[in-house]
Amino acid sequence: LVVCRCLADVQPVEDLPEPGQSETRYVVMMKGAPEAILGKCKKARVNQHLVDIDDVFRQECQNAWESLGNAGRRVIAFAQAHFNAPMSAKFGAGEDRWPEDLVFLGMAAIMDPPRPETAAAIQQCKGAGIKVFMITGDHPTTAKAVATQIGLIGDTKGEVNSSLKSDFTV
Repeated sequence: LVVCRCLADVQPVEDLPEPGQSETRYVVMMKGAPEAILGKCKKARVNQHLVDIDDVFRQECQNAWESLGNAGRRVIAFAQAHFNAPMSAKFGAGEDRWPEDLVFLGMAAIMDPPRPETAAAIQQCKGAGIKVFMITGDHPTTAKAVATQIGLIGDTKGEVNSSLKSDFTV
């Protein structure tokens, strides 16, 4: 979460503070899980234009992050919002005063491939009777794809159990 003061030379008239007010323009930028970020957005920036987010757009985004997750990619979404606040305002990530009407900017997928020796180590452990678990903060689709790549689960069996998430949250 990043909050920056906007220092643009030109501001639209509707964004200027009333005379005598000591407010300034800020931008908040957020990154995170696509479903969480998209859930806070009402508009998206597409080809330099703001468009309303509808169910079709949401479904297209979900299809994209699931497809990338199924390929073992980690997907991060980005959004921003501009707002006015007093110049003396203090911002903290724990405070619950962030804008909900964010503008969806897009998603990025990154690949963090498992080490080449991981699959062999897992097979050795299994051969020795050791039950192997994978604990990750990745989206379940990404976790399942990586677990399949390293031989932790087969192509058609194995289940990603996210029900214990609260037990492992710090």
